[in-house]
Amino acid sequence: MKPELPNPQCPGCGSSAVLVPRTAWYRRGGRVLAVDTWSWSCPASCADPFTGVQPFCFVDPPLAHWTDDQARVLWLERFEEAMPPSERGKRATPRRTVRVPILLTTEEAARLDTLRGDLPRGEYVRKMLKIAG
Repeated sequence: MKPELPNPQCPGCGSSAVLVPRTAWYRRGGRVLAVDTWSWSCPASCADPFTGVQPFCFVDPPLAHWTDDQARVLWLERFEEAMPPSERGKRATPRRTVRVPILLTTEEAARLDTLRGDLPRGEYVRKMLKIAG
């Protein structure tokens, strides 16, 4: 089933993105669920700014939420229980539940990657928030 969502623009060229099929994987403990879903693709064949792969494919927040909702339904059908919460990043600190999508220019992304060193991008941003706070 295709989601009924507005087509976002490709961040590279501004063309209206189109849906293409993909598989998303949800792992909870020892169980794994493959979900046939979608991603947005640039119809102008822009290259991924990080890998150079064409066409550029991405998932925006509305599509990510739609896919998560589909996964919860399929998990319940397959395992006959509600999908457990993700344990990714499980720590003594409060659970992270708020997604913050951000688009950067190529130059901004390169600067972020230089500043973060070996840290993942999200971890670096969280570190900067602690310093600024």
